[in-house]
Amino acid sequence: MFLGAFKFRDIISFYLLISYLRKKRAGNENLQNEYAVFARLFMQKLNMFSMYQDKPPKGMTKEEFETYKKYKQESKIMTTSDSLRNRLEIMLSEFARLNPMIIADRQRLHDVGQKRILFFRQQGICPECTKPLTFKTASAHHVIPHSAGGRTDDLDHAQLVHDKCHKIIEERLKKQSKIKMLHKKATVRCT
Repeated sequence: MFLGAFKFRDIISFYLLISYLRKKRAGNENLQNEYAVFARLFMQKLNMFSMYQDKPPKGMTKEEFETYKKYKQESKIMTTSDSLRNRLEIMLSEFARLNPMIIADRQRLHDVGQKRILFFRQQGICPECTKPLTFKTASAHHVIPHSAGGRTDDLDHAQLVHDKCHKIIEERLKKQSKIKMLHKKATVRCT
């Protein structure tokens, strides 16, 4: 049912959506699964009615009906730039409604000025090991991970640490993340 309902014009929209999400969205660890679930749901809802219907089908809100109907109308136009943009915007809003989205910060690394502010705020001491820092070799750490929407310009959530300490922090965060993921899987199985 799912693949039979898939049209060429939908492939373009889904390609644009995944390209946008990979480039702009923070925290894409589970994107493949979220995308697969979204695509199935989106296509199911899209194929619940004809674009010539005036009323939403059973199980669909009026707002959803209007959104999916607009998508169908834009699809009829096919490949004009306005149509592609409008369909992408519809898909993005639907994806964001179902999956919380944090847009990634474009600036990934702290500049020298930001590092200097962190260095003097910390009085030249590494918060991880409490030993003195050497400014030239120190590394800036996002306390809120970049992948979770941490911003580089938010110095309240940044630290200057030794490179070695930075690696220790990252390993600790990876272990905590794995434990959380295993806990989630175990919780899902138990319910």
